[in-house]
Order: sequence, then C-alpha cells, then structure tokens
Amino acid sequence: MELRALRHTLHHSRFLFKHPRALVRAGIGLFRTMVLKQTRLRVVEWVINYECDSHCVFCYATKYNEDGKKPLSPAEIGKIWLDAEKEGAFLSIILGGEPTIRPDLDEIIKAMHPERNIIVLVTNSLSLTRDRVFELKKLGVAVFHCSLDGADPELNDKNRGAPGHFNQVMKVVQWCKEAGIDVYFSSMLSHSNRKEFIKVLELARSLDIGVSGALVVTQGRYEETWDERLTEEDRTWIFGDLLKEYSDVLRFDWNTNLTGAYECPAGREKVSVSLYGEIMSCVANHLGFGSLRDESLSTILRRTNEFTHFQDKNPKCLISFDTEYRRKYMDAAYDAESLPLDIFKHPSSPAKLVDGKMVEATSPPELELDEETYYKKSLEEHADAKVIDYASNSRYSRKEIEREKVG
Repeated sequence: MELRALRHTLHHSRFLFKHPRALVRAGIGLFRTMVLKQTRLRVVEWVINYECDSHCVFCYATKYNEDGKKPLSPAEIGKIWLDAEKEGAFLSIILGGEPTIRPDLDEIIKAMHPERNIIVLVTNSLSLTRDRVFELKKLGVAVFHCSLDGADPELNDKNRGAPGHFNQVMKVVQWCKEAGIDVYFSSMLSHSNRKEFIKVLELARSLDIGVSGALVVTQGRYEETWDERLTEEDRTWIFGDLLKEYSDVLRFDWNTNLTGAYECPAGREKVSVSLYGEIMSCVANHLGFGSLRDESLSTILRRTNEFTHFQDKNPKCLISFDTEYRRKYMDAAYDAESLPLDIFKHPSSPAKLVDGKMVEATSPPELELDEETYYKKSLEEHADAKVIDYASNSRYSRKEIEREKVG
C-alpha cells in the first residue's frame, strides 16, 4: 500500500457517496483486497460498438469490426454483468466507437443495474443534447467522460477530426453539471503533447471537473507513430511532477486501485469486454483471453489472474511503456488486421491450454535488449512516422496521411 496512491484513489472516488449501494460494494471490495489479500474485480469496460461520428488521429477502435460477427445484445451484456458482480465488480465503463450512437444504448444501461452499480459513459459528446443528457442521468449514468484533446479549440477539433467538437464538449460539461452528473475530460497523453495536456488539466481545474488520463497506444491509426510512445523519462515526470501538481484533477486507471498502490490493474481488478464478447485485460490492451460466448467469466478470470504479466502487478502501464509484455505480445503484432489478438492464436507467442490451464509461450530474443537499445532499435525500424487513416467502420481502408506533432 502507498499512502499517496490510497489518498488519490479516495479523492477520485467521491462520486461513490452519491450511490450508497455501490459504495457498500466498493467497501467490501476494498476490504477483501487490502485485508484478506484476495483478487477482486472492480471494473468492467464494455466496447459496445465500433461506429463513430468523429475521426480521432490516435483511435485504435478502427480495428474492432470483424465481418460476420454479431455484437453482444443487451440481454447477453446483462447476463455477463451479473457474473461480474459475483466477482466483485461495481463499476461499468461504456465505450465504443461512440456508444451514444448505438440504438439500444438505453437497454444496455438498464442491463447493468445502475441502481446498485456505477455507470460511466465515455463519449465524444457530438450527438448529445441537453434533453438527452438528462435522460441518461435518469437511466442511471453516474459519470461522463467527455473526450477532449486540446484546450485550444482548433487543435482539439483537428485531433478529434470533428469541427465544433470543443464547443460541443463545453456545452455537455455544463449540461452534466445541471443534471447532477459527475464529469471528467478524457484526454490522451503522448510523448510530444505534454504542454497541451497540462493546458487541458488547467482548463478542467478552472471548470471544477476532473481529467481521466489515457496514455498513448500505438495501434489503429497511430500504429506507425512509435516516436509518440512514452519513455522512462516521461514516466518519471508523470509519477513525479505531474501527479503531484495535479492530483486534485488528474486520475489514471493505474493510480485508483483497490490495492492502494500505483500498479496496472489489467486482468485482475479490471477487464474489458469486446463488442463480440472477447475478454481483454483493458480496452487499450488488445490481447484476448477467451470468449464469453464459449466460456464463463470465472473461467477466463482464472486465466488472466494466473497470467505472469498480470500477476507481477507492474507499476507501469503494460501497454503504454516499454515492458516485456508489450514487446512480446503487442510489438510483434502491432499491424494486425483486427483486434483483439487471440492469445492462443498469437502470430509469434501463442499460448496453449494444457489440462485446462494456460501455458504461456517462451520469450523471444528481443526481450533481452535493455530499454535504451530496444527504444533506439524500434525508432529506427519505424522512422517514417505517420498516421494511418482507417475509416471508423472499416479496417480495410488503410491509407497514410500527413501527421503534425503538437507541443
């Protein structure tokens, strides 16, 4: 347990006090994790569609579409969520694509039992009206994460590929406040955008809201921009100056854990469900461990809980910093045609099931390189940095476009 991390967790969990039943469930999870040393599920992320009405330069959801597969229905989602509750989950995060344009969103929200759990909606805000925000509040949405990637309207709208996006987000923030919904900006941090990220934090502070930080992932449209990857120096700055200065505003998923420590919760406290039912450890970590249409949640959770890289409780985000995990599973398949990657069909490190237990592949030679050597090597191999213009609904539309860095 780290006192600073525990304080951070409690500060950014204040919305729980508005939801007594969820608060009780969270308290039980905290006790079983910290006192009984049990692994308990805290949050399930739901990718409910791949369609989107914006065109963000760093989007990885462009590869979620798989021809011939049928998305999970509200009834299927409801059944999965009941199983997740048994594992300790009390928090659902709904994402896309853009979830607000899925026609049966209301039924999905109801299936997650908002009367006893916390529902978070991650949205670009473009399709929302004041009336719709109030409707979503009535349905049980407790928290909005509104995507914003620039305190400057022109820069943000360019990053998001949607003219007028900044102004629309400002409207939605105000509507959320009027409706009594807790609201955060959802903002991406990369190697080159520190200054703009801080401006977003300052904007959030001036509006008395928070920022849910996302660390850059070089997949999807950003799969060739390896120079944007975060370095160890970036990590030192994030854990040091950034979190000290903006702890009142900024939260990441790895510093709001039931363990009270700064560590990646992937595969233990958190899992992500794809729109087709595959279980990933995180919405940004596209390695699949099984399908809920074929196996139970408890079976797949046993698998993720036993997975070496999740057991290690890495203080780094496994996918956004240089880790053995990222080199072994993600870097070797960064340009995969679709996501998530099935760990049992991984192109270079496939796992096997032996007597029902997952056996991991041996490590490739690249893992022996020190971080600095590997970083230089990877930059040389990906020197021609560019954004790949996948259309929001087709992973087959690969086209290179000019990229402009932000300061």
